[in-house]
Amino acid sequence: DGNCVEPDWKRFAADIDNLFDKDNTPMLARACEYFLVNPPHHQVLISGALGWSGCLPRKAHTETELLIDLVRRVRENICHGGEYNERLHKEPALSEALLRGSLLIIDECLRSSPGVSRAFTRKIL
Repeated sequence: DGNCVEPDWKRFAADIDNLFDKDNTPMLARACEYFLVNPPHHQVLISGALGWSGCLPRKAHTETELLIDLVRRVRENICHGGEYNERLHKEPALSEALLRGSLLIIDECLRSSPGVSRAFTRKIL
C-alpha cells in the first residue's frame, strides 16, 4: 500500500551514531553493556519449529544500530507476547533489566536527535 510509512531504523541509527554516547551516564553504560552481553532473544525457526535465539543481529553496521535493533526486539517481545510472557516468571530480573535498559537507550537516542525528541514529546491533543 503506497500510503503506509515505516521508520527507517538503519538511517536513524546512522544519523545519530556520532552523537549517541553509550557512556553518557554510568547507568546507560551498564545498560548498553548488558544488552551486548545478554541480548534479548528473538523467535527463529529451528528444524521447522519455533524457538528462541539470543544471538546478536548480524546486519547491524554500527554499535548504535545494534543497540536500536536490540531495543526493537524487547518491544516486539512485549507487544507480541512470546519470550517476555514465557520468561517473565522464570527470570523477572532479566525482563526488568531489558525493559529499564531499553528506556535508557531510547532516552539517549532522543538526546542525540533533537528533532525526533521534539516529535516524540510533543502534545498530540
